[in-house]
Amino acid sequence: MITLIFKAVEKCNSNCIYCGVIKKRQDVIMQFDLLQNILIKINDFLINNHSEEITFTWHGGEVCLLGSEYFQKAIELLDCMYSNKSLPKLV
Repeated sequence: MITLIFKAVEKCNSNCIYCGVIKKRQDVIMQFDLLQNILIKINDFLINNHSEEITFTWHGGEVCLLGSEYFQKAIELLDCMYSNKSLPKLV
């Protein structure tokens, strides 16, 4: 099984003292076209490797700051790409 970790957003609203994110530029967000290109490449990989399973894990600062529309678009894209196959697991 393959696990892919998407660091989709750097921004965080917690400001934990042990975390270095607050010292970094926090406005970086994985653009949807980049996510789409990655998912297309994953789809191509899965077509050629039928027995593989993939788990997507969303990571970053606070991924909920991306908003539900971002994830809804991602799920719609996955539904379209994997309509005849089982969807990768989303964590």
